[in-house]
Amino acid sequence: MSRALKESSLRFGQHLEEEKPYLDLAAQGLDKNVLGMQKMGGRMDKLRKDGSVGWYRTIINVVIIVVLGIAGLIILMLPKLRR
Repeated sequence: MSRALKESSLRFGQHLEEEKPYLDLAAQGLDKNVLGMQKMGGRMDKLRKDGSVGWYRTIINVVIIVVLGIAGLIILMLPKLRR
């Protein structure tokens, strides 16, 4: 029984050594992703401090209101045009 346990632990160790390169690649990918997210966070902080985000948000809100208004007019006027 102890021999089977020893062989099992040796096989498990071999499997772990075989998977080590994959784990290293995954760790490198995660590190690269973290660096990218930190850079993007810095850019967003810069935009927030500059206050230039407010204009974009205002323009987007105006466009959404205009599109919803046009859609509402189409929905309300379309049945009257059929008659």
